[in-house]
Amino acid sequence: MRPTTKRRLLTLSLILLVIVGVVGGILALRLSQINRAMQQTRVDGMAAFDSGNYDKALDLLSTFVGKNRTMPTPFTLWPSPAAR
Repeated sequence: MRPTTKRRLLTLSLILLVIVGVVGGILALRLSQINRAMQQTRVDGMAAFDSGNYDKALDLLSTFVGKNRTMPTPFTLWPSPAAR
């Protein structure tokens, strides 16, 4: 392989590595923002539930549960307002 070809391949490899790193960083940042927003939705929904604002709690916790079906905490609260 000629030196010019090696240099071009190295340059292209470095450019590709930088592009993959930037895209990966943007993806990680966006996922972190989404996670933070969902956790804030949960906190707001639980606060609304504790204060007795069940309509707002239902809206917020429904959004949270729709995205995070593995967290059981909001599911245990649904029968509670009916009992009150």
